[in-house]
Amino acid sequence: MLENLLKTFLALKESQSYPWMHQHNGHAHSFHIVLSTLIHGNETGPLPAFIWALQALKSGELSYGGRLTLLLGNPEAARKNQRFLESDLNRMFLDTTLQTHEAKRSREIRPIFDTADLLLDFHQTILPSAKPFYIFPWTKVSAQWARALALADSGIDATPPKGPATTRCADDYVSLRGKPAITIEMGEKGFHAEAETLAKTAIQRVLRIADSLAQGRTTLTEYAQEQPEIELFETVYRERYDNPQLRLRPNLINFLPIQKGEVLSAPGTPPIHAAVSGKLLFPKYPSVGSDGRPLALPKEIFRIIAKAP
Repeated sequence: MLENLLKTFLALKESQSYPWMHQHNGHAHSFHIVLSTLIHGNETGPLPAFIWALQALKSGELSYGGRLTLLLGNPEAARKNQRFLESDLNRMFLDTTLQTHEAKRSREIRPIFDTADLLLDFHQTILPSAKPFYIFPWTKVSAQWARALALADSGIDATPPKGPATTRCADDYVSLRGKPAITIEMGEKGFHAEAETLAKTAIQRVLRIADSLAQGRTTLTEYAQEQPEIELFETVYRERYDNPQLRLRPNLINFLPIQKGEVLSAPGTPPIHAAVSGKLLFPKYPSVGSDGRPLALPKEIFRIIAKAP
């Protein structure tokens, strides 16, 4: 399925500057929307919707009066069913001397992001999630776009701390240019109907809203106020993965409610108790080798998020 989708994209796309990109121009206004997916190679769920959008734009089923870019970030990693090949592309959107596949790809993509008036970046979580959610640097205009799109009822403020950055995500790169940049997490990685349907909905809504704004029929604030408010969360705790013996109990998922003191560790492993009450985010179950040790040790084994004040 993946290879057929990639071949279809290459056969239909129109762009010379970057091979994994289709660019559309409706010539009615200049507002440039960049839609990106496969920034992480194994997060393939939105890809069918991208192919649908490309075909629908060509057939006239879907229309947009401005400029639109459909961008695939790391198809090479997707072909290996890996998050990345050498380094995480969604940490590479800054100046770096690294010569990894992903660092080079970042240097190809950043000039495209530089022209974006809005970035909508489609992602999926490693494990299942209780629901889709937004996560991006929470600026006023980005939050308004997220609410207007109404793709999720919860969001996480991922504004990086101040100071020199050693990594940078795509949404932060665009946000630092003063442009709205939104990441939507669409459930567990891989192909499934829920991700495809939500991605199609997102594409249709963002084009419709941008056309309406360009024509002066309404304002972004008015669009946002027509939709329910987004419940905003922030990260309040991170459990370091500093002991290779640590293991989480089975079946933990994103946005699972947990209570302070709750046991999160697997039986027979070093104890892990929730430091605070909130909701679980990004629990980790790394693959282990024949010796029972993780093949790779992430920096953290989970986060806890709570409602922002």
